Amino acid sequence: MSRSSWGACLVIVLSTVAGAEDASYRLGEVTVVGTRSEESLLNVPQSVTIANLEEIGRRQSPSAALMLREEPGVWVQRTGSSGGAPILRGQIGNRVLYLWDGVRVNNGALFGGPNAFLNQINPGAIDHIEVLRGPGSVQYGSDAIGGVVSVHTRRVTDYPDEGVHYGGASTSRYGSVDDLVSEDSYAWVSTHHFSVLAGGGLQDFKDYAGGGGFGTVDDTQLETHGGYAKVGWKPSAQHLLELSFQRFDRDNVHQYIQSKTNASGIATLFTPNEERDLAKLSYEGRDLASWLSSVDAYAYAQQFDTLSNRVTESAARFDNRKTTGDQSIYGVGFQGVSPVHLGREHTLLWGGDYRLEKLGSSVRIERTTKATGAVTEFEPQGNTPDGAYEVWDAFARMEISLGENLTISPGVRYEVTHLGSEPRPIDLVSPFTLEQIDLNKWWQSVTWSVGAMWWVTSEVGLAADVASGFRAPTYSDALSFSVPVFATGTASIPSPGVEPEEAIQYEIGPRYASDTVTATLTGYYVDLDPLLVSVPAGTIVIPGVGTRQARRTESGGSGFLKGVELALEVRPVEGLTLFGSLDYAWGKDQFRDAPLRFVPPFHGNIGARYEHGGGHPWWVEANVRLVARYTRHAPDDEIDAGFATDPGRGSPNTTTNRPLRSDFDLPGYAVVYLRGGVEVFRHGRVAGNLTITVENLLDREYRETFSRQVVDPGMNVVSAFEVSF
Repeated sequence: MSRSSWGACLVIVLSTVAGAEDASYRLGEVTVVGTRSEESLLNVPQSVTIANLEEIGRRQSPSAALMLREEPGVWVQRTGSSGGAPILRGQIGNRVLYLWDGVRVNNGALFGGPNAFLNQINPGAIDHIEVLRGPGSVQYGSDAIGGVVSVHTRRVTDYPDEGVHYGGASTSRYGSVDDLVSEDSYAWVSTHHFSVLAGGGLQDFKDYAGGGGFGTVDDTQLETHGGYAKVGWKPSAQHLLELSFQRFDRDNVHQYIQSKTNASGIATLFTPNEERDLAKLSYEGRDLASWLSSVDAYAYAQQFDTLSNRVTESAARFDNRKTTGDQSIYGVGFQGVSPVHLGREHTLLWGGDYRLEKLGSSVRIERTTKATGAVTEFEPQGNTPDGAYEVWDAFARMEISLGENLTISPGVRYEVTHLGSEPRPIDLVSPFTLEQIDLNKWWQSVTWSVGAMWWVTSEVGLAADVASGFRAPTYSDALSFSVPVFATGTASIPSPGVEPEEAIQYEIGPRYASDTVTATLTGYYVDLDPLLVSVPAGTIVIPGVGTRQARRTESGGSGFLKGVELALEVRPVEGLTLFGSLDYAWGKDQFRDAPLRFVPPFHGNIGARYEHGGGHPWWVEANVRLVARYTRHAPDDEIDAGFATDPGRGSPNTTTNRPLRSDFDLPGYAVVYLRGGVEVFRHGRVAGNLTITVENLLDREYRETFSRQVVDPGMNVVSAFEVSF
């Protein structure tokens, strides 16, 4: 039987069933990411959405990034099973900040293009994901120009007055399009003062099959495994101490983008292993004094190790360029919330953070002579030097009540960033000198925001916000030296003179919330000035690789983005929910007088869900993803493999790998999703729930804009079963 047939026959599998009471877009939920403290979405001036546990269960997505594909204002770039990077209002890479339980996953080595950092979090541990669209630099500092993606993992909140409480679940899942087999399990136990939660999971992806009978797409395998735990101590109702840990490994990571560029069929780019460890010790204090409503203090550490192989073939030999990365990050911080009595009661949030990053990498070339099979290994000239990245900051934000229905929210952050490198002579490549890459750079920034939320009536509101964003240069901006991971055949060379980039965003729009309708309409304009841009820099000779065209990062660019986002949900009768969203964005690179890169095409979702309660609850949902033709390509899209007929062969050219369309347009498409779930059994507190998700129901052959794969996956039947207790 084919893989699709196996999926359609529901080869006994396991997953979660979504809760019947959930709605796909609700303004009444509580968010943290928009304000750094718990606040209703109704009252947050900036645009925030939440993918909650029920929605995540319905979508059955294998990674954090793909869990967000149907969220308003989000476009997800991906490269096979291993990739997946959200684009928020035309921003991607190190212009979008990722958080794990409040801890920064971004670091000073992160580059400006698509990355997999968000997918290095145990998917089975995720409780919900909050997305802040637009600058979040006042709340979270550098990098948050395009927005913030905050992943919140499972935690114990039940500390019973008497006895012992416990729970957990075990979920297995099968996906037909790539023979995905995954397992996730967790359990928790709590008493009046203590709690423990622990879990883990694994995933095994095979090569996926493209839509429209395209066939199997080679070299797209991936394996993941990891575990997580949280231990809590609550000595009283006012105090909670919690220790959190996660370990997540990704093995045999294949990138389809370069799978065919070697004549012998050996994959050019391959990552044998990635390992990320995250640990956090946190303290929460509540209702501590008349002048102090709450205190949160935390210390964290994370370690990221990776090994990547880049194989180049000539007539006489293979050269395997092995690059290891070693990134250690440590941080501490605190924040307090204090009431301020000035006629009315207002709220002041204040705090500060510090982090230290130790960033290291090394390169070895393993050379195999074809004629004799002899293997030699050596360290080539040219490498990104080791060094440190440090950040200090302080922030404050007020909630000022100007009446029953009007709130003003001003905020400010002061941040100091230090980048220091420790180059060795072997790190050099001509024409650079040791002095040029021996950096001791300091940058300072003041970011600010002012938001307002006015409820004109009990159901109709108006939100407005002006916020500045800031991003200090990273190691990738200033010191990166390599052929880019997503091969264009063009080398990145050091740019030690780069300076920070900044943005200011203006957004405004109405909100409506009633018993039967919730809706938001937001218009925004983002001024990007100064903006770091990549410019041609002649040619350079890379030891072990050869002569390549070179590009460097340059300060002084500018651009702007503007757009409209709509999210709507209607509940006409009990059990039935109609929902939809539309996103339109338009951007210009004023430095080149051309379209800005990574601005997605006009797109949206429209769907309906019916939920039935009773003895064995069930639900069914149909959803159509609509994407218009991509017509405004940026200059860099012309060397992006994602716009070539075969991305596996690298950049578009005029002979062996022409652009998919001569004008670099990408066709529009409509993709249908069908989902359903039912409670199969319940015996006391033990329940079994079955969920079935069919992605690309019509088996369309299509390619998502910015996704560097020859074709997106075909019809995928994900069948799953969860046993909970």
